[in-house]
Amino acid sequence: MLCCLIFIALDFIFGYIVSRKYDKKKIESNKLWKSVHKVVEAIVGITCAYILDTTIVTSIDLHAVEIVAGLICGTEFWSLIESFSELSPRGPWKILKTVVKKKGEKYLDIDLNNLDNTKNEYTQSDTNT
Repeated sequence: MLCCLIFIALDFIFGYIVSRKYDKKKIESNKLWKSVHKVVEAIVGITCAYILDTTIVTSIDLHAVEIVAGLICGTEFWSLIESFSELSPRGPWKILKTVVKKKGEKYLDIDLNNLDNTKNEYTQSDTNT
């Protein structure tokens, strides 16, 4: 759980550094609350996975805690890579981001650009209503 909290904290710190790069000097309360909600959701998710592992599914070694924590840390790591590539566009992070994206598209057999467009469509429809 500590590892997940460290990843979330690093994501918050580097997200703030990136926002300062684009002249947003103040921490917005909604972004701060979003990070607080992320921490709470991570704690709840890992706790539920632990309960599932130790009391409900006892006949097999499910590794639910490792799966949930891995998903949380993986998501935060991806966000850190995005922040690093914003801070140094010519650095190795941009290359790593491209390689990981291409591998994901290859193995998942999906176009991740379409996911970005879908996300933007939802965001635009929310702001139009």
